[in-house]
Amino acid sequence: MKNTHYSMAELVERIVTINRAWKLARDDKKLGSKHSITERLQHQKSSWQATLIRNYPQQVWLKRDEDNDYSESLLSVRITSRLHLSDGSIKEDAEHLPLRLAQEILTEDELQRALRA
Repeated sequence: MKNTHYSMAELVERIVTINRAWKLARDDKKLGSKHSITERLQHQKSSWQATLIRNYPQQVWLKRDEDNDYSESLLSVRITSRLHLSDGSIKEDAEHLPLRLAQEILTEDELQRALRA
């Protein structure tokens, strides 16, 4: 059943907030990328991204990010129109989604429909 409780802007706001927390945890010397809280934050962000893709398929798509410096393949979660967030920032995307997580949480059909050049 489609969750229409959250607007696209609210979902992007959640994704951006969780992404910032995930980066802080990942870069923290005591936590790091393998700590359970860091991994849970990344999975929660990915879950919200999947919800965004599923709830707004006409306005959200995935683009392969060929210009990143990370060791894994990343997808940029793109948005058709700019969103103004509560912190004053303007977003045209909903952060990056690792391809491996996209393959875990999206069906093959969902992934193929969302992918664009």
